[in-house]
This record gives sequence, structure tokens and C-alpha cells, in this order.
Amino acid sequence: NIPSLDLTGKEQLIALYCDGNPINSIDIANLTNLVELSVSYTNISDIAIPNPEKIRFLNITATGIQNVDFSIFTSLESLACYNMANFMSELDLSNNPELRTLECSNSKITGLNLRNNAKLETLWCSNNNLTELDLTCNTLLRELDCRRQNMGMGPKLKLYLNEAQRTLWENIEYSHSEYVDVYFNGSEAAE
Repeated sequence: NIPSLDLTGKEQLIALYCDGNPINSIDIANLTNLVELSVSYTNISDIAIPNPEKIRFLNITATGIQNVDFSIFTSLESLACYNMANFMSELDLSNNPELRTLECSNSKITGLNLRNNAKLETLWCSNNNLTELDLTCNTLLRELDCRRQNMGMGPKLKLYLNEAQRTLWENIEYSHSEYVDVYFNGSEAAE
């Protein structure tokens, strides 16, 4: 366990992983070449990232971070922000066209905008507070877990898919049908 991290003289770092350490803050202002950053399971509640447009991998899982402007992370390919007790309720990733993987389960999210994420392949967003999820534009999606919204109580999640995603639904239907009503191409819920 490392309680603090001195990054003086480390300006050439392109990846920094300090997961699972009792770090309260971290100064990465001099790490302008960073493309991968993982601070999961730390005590960090705020972080200033230099050149966020270069970041391709970001993991802020189980931290105290509450709000992030993801629109400036234009090269982001993978985002992990699950187990976030006080995270923002609306997650808008519409300005992240390179996004391929999103893990945001257990974070009390009520809205998720993925309309401009055509390259998205993996989405894990279970155990949030979503009532609707439109994935019709995410035609490359191969892995999906969107079960147990609203703690598995209340109305089922309305999941919107396109006809090309029918196989995706068939692969997860057994584990999801109790929690999700799926609509293909805007039609009535599939049985």
C-alpha cells in the first residue's frame, strides 16, 4: 500500500496504475503523455488530468470522484466507473466516438447517452437506476449486462435494440428477461 505518490521526473509516463492504494490525491499535471490512467479503489475524490483528449483508458472505479466532464476525453476507448456511490446521475458519453468498453454498474445512474458510440462492443451497466436504454446505434455491441435496474424493483428496463442485435438479446435473454422488456426497431416488447 502506497499512501502517496511522487511523480517528479516521470514526465514520459504513458500509463499509470495506482489501484487499491490509500491515496487521497495525486498530482499528475506533469504527465502530459499519459494515455492510460487507473486510480480504482483509492480515496481520490478529484483529479485534474492533463491533455484529457489523449486518454484512451480511464478507470475511476470505487473512488470518491463525483463528477467528470467526459466530453473532453475524445480519444477514450475504455471507461470503468462502477461501484461509484455518489457518482453523477446522468452519464453522457456522446462526445466519445472511440468508446469500445463501458463498465458503469452499481453507480446509481439514471440516464445513459450512448447514441454516438458506434464502436461500443461491451456494456456493463447493471444495478443502476435506468428506466430506458437505447442501444439501436451500437451495432457492434457483443457483450451486455443491464439487469437489475432500480434494485430489481419497480418497472422493467425498456431496452431498445435494432433487428441486427437480435442475437445479442437471444444470448442474454435467459438472465435478463425478468428485469428487461426489449423492443426491436421501436416495436412492442418482444416475448
